[in-house]
Amino acid sequence: MRRSKIIKDRQEFLSLIPLIQTFPLVHNKLKGDFKELLDMTKLCINGGQKFEVLGRLCIKNFFAMIEADIHYYNLFDRYEGFDEKDRFIDQFKETFKQVAKTFDAETLQKEYFSTKLQTLKKLKLLRNNLMHPKSLEDIFDPTYDDISDVETAFEDYNKFIAGLMSDFFFQYEGDDKLEVYRMLVETTSK
Repeated sequence: MRRSKIIKDRQEFLSLIPLIQTFPLVHNKLKGDFKELLDMTKLCINGGQKFEVLGRLCIKNFFAMIEADIHYYNLFDRYEGFDEKDRFIDQFKETFKQVAKTFDAETLQKEYFSTKLQTLKKLKLLRNNLMHPKSLEDIFDPTYDDISDVETAFEDYNKFIAGLMSDFFFQYEGDDKLEVYRMLVETTSK
């Protein structure tokens, strides 16, 4: 099923072109890095400090990828009241509610939120402790279960994003459609 956001303003549509080109590159780079890091971490399961360091990095990098996604989604489909200073979980919820509404994927979004959000919240707390340690305990030594939770959360998030992004289009409906189409083709073919 093709899902589109209709844009009637020529400049708005043209401003989306570089974002549409850059977003998947950024997402896929971070995703690839995360998967490589996760694989290295699992290889070091009995590696003591190596496993612990890599495990902590996995948690941090997983959220770096999500935060980049949130940033890009809000550049091309910002929710009302968006503020970069909002708490992560609030930005996550509002961003994906907005995107799901725009692209007619609310069922997918509601299912993900009702079944997967708790694990994400749990991992976010671990990530917050790592990023802003108040005590030595905040720089925790991850267990195999922690890494398994990160891997599961990543797989769930990846399926969610893939579902949102399938047949996801921006459609221009201005008077000068043909001219904009030519500009789009020229820009994307470079």
